[in-house]
Amino acid sequence: MGKNNKQEGAVKQGWFDKFLSGLERACNKLPPPAILFIYLFVIVAILGCIFNLLGVSVINPAKNEPVYAKNLFTSEGLIWLISNMVKNFTGFAPLGLVLTMTLAIGMCEESGLIRALLTDKMRNIPPVILPFVIAFVGTCGNLASDTAMVVIPPIAAILYLAAGKHPVVGMICGYAGAQAGFSANLMIAGTDSLLQGITNTATSPVTGSSCSPPPSCAPWSSAGSATGS
Repeated sequence: MGKNNKQEGAVKQGWFDKFLSGLERACNKLPPPAILFIYLFVIVAILGCIFNLLGVSVINPAKNEPVYAKNLFTSEGLIWLISNMVKNFTGFAPLGLVLTMTLAIGMCEESGLIRALLTDKMRNIPPVILPFVIAFVGTCGNLASDTAMVVIPPIAAILYLAAGKHPVVGMICGYAGAQAGFSANLMIAGTDSLLQGITNTATSPVTGSSCSPPPSCAPWSSAGSATGS
């Protein structure tokens, strides 16, 4: 009798649930991110060694000269890696913005400024338009970068609970808005400056220093995405 009750109580998993369970088990076996970067570095170094031995090269469009793959397992390649390590970081335009945004957002989040500001401004919203406001705030949440994924869902749950609605629905609404509308903003955010730096770095060998699009070039498409979502 007890065995039958256990069998009846057991929930049969579908193929999608089995897939998610298997994916979770596989991801739990992954090493920490720092170790993953070391693995990726070793893979790139091995590929560079193979391409160097094969004589693979590409043409630099700025100087119209061939650029050959570096073999980092030789003394010359190791010296090149060490001597250019700082230059690779300082010459990457988005790095300064990422560090600054990370420090600023971390300070605002740990001090409770973001949570207090959102809670205060969204407290007196009519329950009828509450889902739309939460979805809109989540869409524009990339002003706080990845922090929106952590801050907006619990605040949405609290607001739903205060309005007499189910808090889980509010959490789902906030999470969906922050995820579906990520980087789709009506205002210029850190992501726009980040993409502008990457764009300038990628196009400078072709266009030269004369063409430098401002960070405001990206929000035109982002504003349409935010309005549509």
